[in-house]
Amino acid sequence: MRIIKRLKGQNGFSLMELLISLTILSLVAMFLLPSLTFGYLQLHEAGNQSQAYASVQTNVEQELAKPSVPTSNAITIQFGGQTISVKGSIIEKEEEYGTRGSKAKVKIFIPGR
Repeated sequence: MRIIKRLKGQNGFSLMELLISLTILSLVAMFLLPSLTFGYLQLHEAGNQSQAYASVQTNVEQELAKPSVPTSNAITIQFGGQTISVKGSIIEKEEEYGTRGSKAKVKIFIPGR
């Protein structure tokens, strides 16, 4: 009986307490939601970048699988007092990704090709 009397004697939250708690919750949400949105956008952009680099890598590997065609490209390397010239071919591939026009770009030199 004492418990029932004790429970009946308690009042609920006042309107002021509810308004203050809702204000605090809305302030927390106001600072939390933009960071979550930005995190999601960054995650999505990173996924697009990974797909673009995978596509560029696939294109380069397909280019490497083709029979070699002699080219006149060469790179010059200076090592100490010596200069070394290496003949080969240059493969350059790029792909655009994302909404800002970012590019995934790969440029490789294959000696002796």
